[in-house]
Amino acid sequence: MEDRQLTSIDIGLSTGLRRPFFFRASSAADKAVIEQIFHMQHYNLSPYPLSQNLKEYANAVTARDDSLLVVDAGANIGASAIYLTQLHPRIHVCAVEPEHGNFSLLKTNCTGLPITPIQAAVACEVGKLWLSDPGVGDWGFRVSHSTGQYEVEAITMNDIFARFDLQKYRPLICKIDIEGSEKDLFRANDAWIDQFPLIVIELHDWLLPGTSNSRNFLKAISKRNFDVVYRGENMFCFNNDLLSEFGPTQTSRR
Repeated sequence: MEDRQLTSIDIGLSTGLRRPFFFRASSAADKAVIEQIFHMQHYNLSPYPLSQNLKEYANAVTARDDSLLVVDAGANIGASAIYLTQLHPRIHVCAVEPEHGNFSLLKTNCTGLPITPIQAAVACEVGKLWLSDPGVGDWGFRVSHSTGQYEVEAITMNDIFARFDLQKYRPLICKIDIEGSEKDLFRANDAWIDQFPLIVIELHDWLLPGTSNSRNFLKAISKRNFDVVYRGENMFCFNNDLLSEFGPTQTSRR
């Protein structure tokens, strides 16, 4: 772990237990991640009517003794991965993070939880990418095909599926926050989208103006039968083909 002073807060788990969550005392980004995920609950699904369908879908899967796979692409120091494990007792999170310091903290914070950490970047093709620091803090590292500080492994969603037996682990949620690399992720080989009842993504046109960064994602999602709801920084994309037979789909207007 990089030589930066760590501190911690106590977080509560759905089991009723509490555990420390470690972060870098000098990192404004780490503190902001904690605020967004644990306090502001950016990944809280309860405001959405289709979250009930998602819950019923998860219950139907686990009734067959299968488990639920959540992919956290851009897992940072582990706050989102831990939060997502609390959504259902049979969830296992695959947490993917390319940056050395963030990944070290991710492993520490996720020890003993149903989380598999992988140090890599998610892309549409396997290979090598370069990680760079644009100077926006510990949550702003980017990967690209050009030069950077060091090389990182690029893996695909199908590589992640291959690590888990999809006869036993049914995909449930894919959370994506990869600082603009969604342009490459959705450039090709996007059939994996159909496997997930819910995709949660932060797009980064605001960060990379003039590059049409979100175009590939918007093209991929618009040709499919998804409901898309925007809240805060994230788009919540519900797969109607997978969720339509589970739970209520409408709420009365107030």
